Amino acid sequence: MALLKKHLSCLLWPLFIILSIFTITFSTTAAPHATNTEKGAVEAAALLTWKASLSNHVQSLLSSWIGSSPCSWIGIFCDNTSSAGVYKIDLGSLGLSGTLDKLNISSFPSLLSLNMRNNSLYGSIPSQIGGLSQLTFLDLSYNRLSGAIPSTIGLLKNLTLSVQVQTSAYFMAIREQICRIISQFMPSANTIPSRVQG
Repeated sequence: MALLKKHLSCLLWPLFIILSIFTITFSTTAAPHATNTEKGAVEAAALLTWKASLSNHVQSLLSSWIGSSPCSWIGIFCDNTSSAGVYKIDLGSLGLSGTLDKLNISSFPSLLSLNMRNNSLYGSIPSQIGGLSQLTFLDLSYNRLSGAIPSTIGLLKNLTLSVQVQTSAYFMAIREQICRIISQFMPSANTIPSRVQG
């Protein structure tokens, strides 16, 4: 009997190790999917809240914005290969009308590109924009934005130096604000090359 127990334990021990490895592998690969789903739901909720605050005619323009997975929505681009989630919002020239007040920008920590050019957005740029630390492209030109330029825009250190600007005083002031902040950190860089559209 003791010999049988010894042989069984020798046979069961490798099986236990294989099952343990499988369990560890499965749990580590399943965790990012749960994170992606959860992150997608947070991003979707932020976008849907903002959509609800926009003018009535905009609701039909964004009719694909339903559910809790924004990756198939018009103007929303996701990185489905990692846990990055929404990396690009491209809503340029869609005829959007409203403010950015209800857009919870902090829900998009992996956002690389934000294009809302050529719409009818009004009001001010939210100060939360400085929290988009990964942002490399920003275009809010050709809207009716006004108000104080948030100083937090200077926290966008990953923006490419070809910032799109509009030839209005408001967008020229944004460009000057970015130049001032860059010159504090890099005294030799006192201008930002830009393509001025006008």
